[in-house]
Amino acid sequence: MSYTDSLIRPSWNTVFKHNYTDEKRSVLYSYASSLYTIVVLLTTTALGYILDMDYELYKIFYPIAGIFDIIAYVNLAKMIKMGKIFDEGKNKFTGIISAKLFKDILILPVRNLIRIFKENRPFLRFEINFFLYGMAFMIASPAVPIFLVETLKLDYAPISIAKGLVYYTATILFTPVMGRIHGTGNPTKFCGYLFLSLIFYPLLMLSIKYFGVDNHFLSPDTLLYITFFFFGISMSGVTLSWNISSLYYAPPAQVANYQAVHITLTGVRGLFAPFIGYLILKSVSIEATFIVSAFFFLLAGVMMMRESKAISNEQ
Repeated sequence: MSYTDSLIRPSWNTVFKHNYTDEKRSVLYSYASSLYTIVVLLTTTALGYILDMDYELYKIFYPIAGIFDIIAYVNLAKMIKMGKIFDEGKNKFTGIISAKLFKDILILPVRNLIRIFKENRPFLRFEINFFLYGMAFMIASPAVPIFLVETLKLDYAPISIAKGLVYYTATILFTPVMGRIHGTGNPTKFCGYLFLSLIFYPLLMLSIKYFGVDNHFLSPDTLLYITFFFFGISMSGVTLSWNISSLYYAPPAQVANYQAVHITLTGVRGLFAPFIGYLILKSVSIEATFIVSAFFFLLAGVMMMRESKAISNEQ
């Protein structure tokens, strides 16, 4: 499912670039994202309670989710046609599968990546900094479910409320704000502030144990909700940036290629970053995993702010 979704995502950016003006794109995307988030919020919260009753019901709901995704891709195809982005005659698949086609599928993306980074050094630096953020996020990812279930002893209901209702409420409220702040200019400063704010996500996660479970300063549930509300605020901006920031660097004819590079690097860090988190978790401690994650968020934020300052000095 994730592999198929990654194949489609560059097409989304082509639609964003060619169907909407620079002035309206970020705002319209933020509104659409908020609507998407409302639906996710409702379904996630409901499913949390349903899975508490019978966790095997995921076998029914997962295929249903797939059907809705198919509907979304059909709509995407209509949007591409409405925008007249491609020459249908030129780009129509002939049905012939050849060795050259497979060679292009395997080699052309790598060549494109190398070419783009050679031609566009600012985009390379942006992707390096975003890569560091992604590592921070993925290092923490294997620790979070273990921490919530085994360390904090939480049930599905409070976890689903935190990751669904609380997280997406923050996302709904702040995504339109982030859309206006992001604007159409260079996204480095915007991303820098967001990455620095994410330092508090792993630290707040640790506070649930030390101030909630160990010292009873606040209930673990309350601290969990505070953590995911703050996390939702930051991620409302990061998600926006992840999806449309490459448009700033991409020439009109290469929008899909630039986003494809962005997605490919997400996959590259996915090959090893979660395993780093798991290794730290098993060999040191689960707390150490969150601390390392916070360090990488700090590094990504500082590097992105440096890039923003360098661009300002050049201008």
